[in-house]
Amino acid sequence: MNIRFIPIMVLAVAAACLPFISCSDNSTEPEAEILKSFSLEVPDTVTAGESFTLSVTAVGSEGTRPFGSFAGIIILAASGGTVTPDSLEMTGGSVSGQVVLSGSSASQTITATCGSVTGSAVVNAELMSILEGGSDDSANEAIPGFAFIADGDDYSDGHPSLGSMYVSHNILMISFAPGTTVGEANTLLIGAEAKIVGGITGVDGVAQGILFLELPTTTHTELNAVVASFESDPAVETVVQDLLMGTNATSRPNDGDPSTWTWESTPGGANWGLERIRVPQMWNFEGAVTKILNTQEFAPSTVLIVDTGFSRNHPDGWTSNFVPEVFDPHGTHVSGIIGATFDNGKGIDGICPHVFMMGMSVEVDGGSGPYIDRMSAGQAIISGIFWGRAVYVDVINLSLGYNWADAGIDSDTDVMAQSIVMKQAALMVDMLYLWYLSYRSQIIVCSAGNDSGRGFGDQDAMYNSPMCYAALGMGIETILVVEAVMDSPGTGDGDVTRYPGSSVGGHVSAPGFSVWGLTNEPSLYRGGDGTSYAAAMVSGLAAYLRQVEPYIAWDDIKEVILANALSAGGGAQPRIDAWASVIDIDRVRGGTTILERMCDIDDGTLDGNQRLFYADGTDYEEEDADADGGVGDGSIDMSDFRRWRDWYLIVTAPTEIDLDGSASHSKKDVNGNGLAEGPVGESVYPRGDFNGDGTLDVSATSYVPGAIGGDATDLEVLMEVFDDPDRGAGELSGLVESYDITLDLTTFFIESSLASVTVRMWEGDGTPYWELVMNDTDPVKVITEPCDAEGYYLHLGLQGTMGAEWFEFGHDPSIFNMEPGEDVWLQPIGGEILDPKAGFLLTCSDSGALDAVPHDLAAHGIYPGDWILIDQLGYYDGGGGYTNQNNMHGVFSTSDVLLGGDQLNRVPGAIDAGEDIDTNPTHNCGGESTNIPEDFEIEPFIRIKVPQGAKYLFLAPNDTKYEDNYNNGGYGVQISKIRMKGYR
Repeated sequence: MNIRFIPIMVLAVAAACLPFISCSDNSTEPEAEILKSFSLEVPDTVTAGESFTLSVTAVGSEGTRPFGSFAGIIILAASGGTVTPDSLEMTGGSVSGQVVLSGSSASQTITATCGSVTGSAVVNAELMSILEGGSDDSANEAIPGFAFIADGDDYSDGHPSLGSMYVSHNILMISFAPGTTVGEANTLLIGAEAKIVGGITGVDGVAQGILFLELPTTTHTELNAVVASFESDPAVETVVQDLLMGTNATSRPNDGDPSTWTWESTPGGANWGLERIRVPQMWNFEGAVTKILNTQEFAPSTVLIVDTGFSRNHPDGWTSNFVPEVFDPHGTHVSGIIGATFDNGKGIDGICPHVFMMGMSVEVDGGSGPYIDRMSAGQAIISGIFWGRAVYVDVINLSLGYNWADAGIDSDTDVMAQSIVMKQAALMVDMLYLWYLSYRSQIIVCSAGNDSGRGFGDQDAMYNSPMCYAALGMGIETILVVEAVMDSPGTGDGDVTRYPGSSVGGHVSAPGFSVWGLTNEPSLYRGGDGTSYAAAMVSGLAAYLRQVEPYIAWDDIKEVILANALSAGGGAQPRIDAWASVIDIDRVRGGTTILERMCDIDDGTLDGNQRLFYADGTDYEEEDADADGGVGDGSIDMSDFRRWRDWYLIVTAPTEIDLDGSASHSKKDVNGNGLAEGPVGESVYPRGDFNGDGTLDVSATSYVPGAIGGDATDLEVLMEVFDDPDRGAGELSGLVESYDITLDLTTFFIESSLASVTVRMWEGDGTPYWELVMNDTDPVKVITEPCDAEGYYLHLGLQGTMGAEWFEFGHDPSIFNMEPGEDVWLQPIGGEILDPKAGFLLTCSDSGALDAVPHDLAAHGIYPGDWILIDQLGYYDGGGGYTNQNNMHGVFSTSDVLLGGDQLNRVPGAIDAGEDIDTNPTHNCGGESTNIPEDFEIEPFIRIKVPQGAKYLFLAPNDTKYEDNYNNGGYGVQISKIRMKGYR
């Protein structure tokens, strides 16, 4: 049976990860001719392990060869083995390359495929019987490199010591002692009549190579004799039989119903395990992870899963288009735990969103008959990992073991079982050393086994597999051995206890009972028990750690996982804590990078959680307004606090709040489940839970590892990395119940030609509270103020305008006395001095009266439907002892026409708006009515909606005599566009 390398990945990255399967026909041949097949040229006979030339030619439907300028990636496969490399890139309709064939000594069919087009050729494969090279050359460096492929016919039960275990009766794995020559090795091989069926080339002085041999023996007794003979030869360092492994999972009824997959805050249901290890809290980093990936500097974390098979095209999983799928519930289940499609409203969620998974199926003989769910240890974990390697693999998941108890073997006492595990482990360590010469170290996660409580008491995980022994018996630090725990609410010890079947002595534990994953079965989902699934939990966490911090090394990954594991009952090793492990990266890496990534939550707007387009009041849902690749702007400032505060207000609703945006606005979805559900629903694992306790609170503390290393509230965590130019971290606790004023001076700076203004906030009693300087290069600020019963005055100090050294306009406290979380957007258009002699009322013989000047609304960016704030400013002297007058009225008009002073209705285009004001007869009109029904009062301000049809606005003092008025106190007007509660 072939090793099948099956890339599996979440749907979100499928398009990016599979460009190599596309092929294109850029031919200039007649349109009637299309690509039909591939023609292959190969030697009649090849030797497994030796390279040979393979040529592939594209053939058109009319017989043209090579067919035009066809280009694409050609996938290579062999019927009885593998072809390395497994692909060739074709241009110009043809390609040739050096390849190596592995597999049995028989005729094999080599196929070349691109899309649905294929071609094939038959070769006779011969096996090598000796090493090539000079007799004095290094035997380890002469070992040919090619994959070992297991054949079920080479394994049988009935071993004299191992009973029903399936042990090879003709396959050996061997490494030569340092200094062994090719001549010495070949003498050994010839004497045993061995054939070379796979190999990993060694490096003298670093690690021994590994040779896979097929012998003419037909029984275990015969092979045992060869083993004994090889062991006595000084040229041999290690020799051991191959065994078939199984998966470390136990059978469980499959009801196929993930309906209990519901988040509850209190761990329970089908996803109790994720809740117990604080995966939902860990997902608060998703904004940071998305941003990291969107920069395209880093690829998703990659997990290589060596298992019994994988289903493709699962509706909640992944897609793969270029290799036959191998159906098996176990491999599919494991991969679903690690990376089932996240947050898609279906079934379950994988621990590590965005992960890229590579599945390597290693069942023997298709996993049928006596070999179901079994794989060769040599193929899977030694040859398979080495030849199935990927440069950027971050984690390797091995949920495999020997399951000795199934065969009635006590691995804690059985000398043969232990000897085989130890020898295979030694070879695996050699393989890892050779691998790490060319590739960075990866974390290897393996299951501890399920042999306990099967008639022999608790069983040591050390002998579950060669991986476990390499880690626990030989100290290989890149391997983590994982025990399984089950839910035990209310019992202490982290409310988990050891799963009864779990072998003991591993490094760490993880949920391994009733763990839900995916399946290729009709049910699509299934629950499962065993250390297989506990290992998958740890693999998902390790991948996530690398995703959050791409530069973290494998030893730091292991350190934070082990250092943050919590007590477990029943003698189990401590169980993992996903959230704490991520936070603790700051400790091992130094600095506060991880805290900053968690707290950088703003949506790229100045507000940080903007929910409306201020100009028209429609919903604004952009989460990357600054187009920097994702949530957050790289700074932890008031924009992040405001978003956190909004989330807090939504979840806790301490007072009646009315946040901008529709009731179903996506930015009111605090926990990121796709629904805005109000306080009760959003309190289940909310974002903004910065201390990991599962709640969003201002007073509850929880231990926060990493840069803080102590108890902290959610807000205190934010304060730790808070850095804002205008506000200090110490002010945040007083701003939890606050509102926001977005002050947009863009138009103001343009119209006033000013370079800067001073913004002052005064408390309602007139006490100066706060000020800042705004300039024309940064014309928009969001001012956050605590709610206050008396409100606040907002003053703008305008220097050097309108003929005065300072000109200030402000607003009554009642304008800015809002509820927590409310928003106001204020866009001052510009200030203007008014001549108090100018009016639009009937003035009769008031010869000194002037005509009011019409304000062109469109010229200021004001249109019908807009709400505007009209502020009367300063004072005028009304004559006759009437000083410090500040009354004003206005009227909207369809035109700029103002009739003469002897006309009653001087504004022929007047449009009714606001509350009508009755004006007194003017002084020179003898008591005749001068009232305009459409005008409205402005004293000291008015918020008013511009009526339909309005194009102009007339403003004037509401007076009875105009000729004796004069401006003695900066009398004028300030017009601003405004949007706030009730004025939208």
